[in-house]
Amino acid sequence: AGSRAITTNSFGIVPGVGFSDDEIAKYCDTAGFIARKAAASASSLGEENVLVLGSMGPLKACYRPDLVLPHAQGVAHYKVIAKALMPHIDYFLAETLSSFEESSQVVQAVGEQQQQQSGDDKIPIMVSYTLDGKGLIRSGETTMEGMRKLIDFSQQQDVDLAGVLFNCAEPEAITIALQCIERDVELKALLSHHGILLGAYANRLTAVAPDWTMEESEQAQPMRQDVNPSQYCNDFVKHWVQDLG
Repeated sequence: AGSRAITTNSFGIVPGVGFSDDEIAKYCDTAGFIARKAAASASSLGEENVLVLGSMGPLKACYRPDLVLPHAQGVAHYKVIAKALMPHIDYFLAETLSSFEESSQVVQAVGEQQQQQSGDDKIPIMVSYTLDGKGLIRSGETTMEGMRKLIDFSQQQDVDLAGVLFNCAEPEAITIALQCIERDVELKALLSHHGILLGAYANRLTAVAPDWTMEESEQAQPMRQDVNPSQYCNDFVKHWVQDLG
C-alpha cells in the first residue's frame, strides 16, 4: 500500500504483562534486529528509504490513564526499552498513550538514554495518543493542551519530536481532534515552526469502556460492522489528508 516503514514487534514487551527488565531488553533487541533485517531485505528488492520505527507501548495497560506507573518508575522501564531498540531504529514510535504524563515518561527516557550514549546521533520520536469518543486524550486532556505540553517538555529534554499522532481510536474521534487542531492557529504555527508532523491510524473496534483491561476481558473487543476499508479510506483518511493535513 505504499508504506515505507516497518514497526518493531515490541509494543507488548512491557512489565505489565510479566516481563522482567532483562527479558524486555533481550526481546526488544531481537524485535529491533528482525525489523532492521526486514528493512534491509526490502531495500535489496528495490524499495528505497525503508524506515524502522521502534514501537513503545503502555507499560501496564492500554486506554487506562489511571493505571500509568509513577513517573520515575515509568522512566526507568522505558529507558530499558529505548536502549535495546536504539541500535536498530530510525525513529521511536510511542503509541497508544493515554495521557501527557504517560508520554512524558517516554520522552524523558529517550532523552536520558540518548544523553548517556552521547556518541550516537539523536533518534527522533513520534508520540501517538489514543482518544475517547469525544476526541479527547483518554485522560480528559484536550489534544491541544496535551500537544502544547508535549512540545514544551520535549524541548526541555532535548528530544527531537518529529510527529504527534492519534491511534487506537474510532476514526470519528480522530476527525474531531484534527478539526480542533485545524482551528487552533497558534498551535498550527507552533507545529510548523518546529517541523512537527501530524498523523493518525484508527481502529475498527467498538467503543472501549473507560475501565477496560485486557487481563479482565473475557472475550475480544467486538469489531464495528459499519466501517470497511474502503469507507475508512474515502470517508476519513482522505478528509484528514486533504482538509486537515
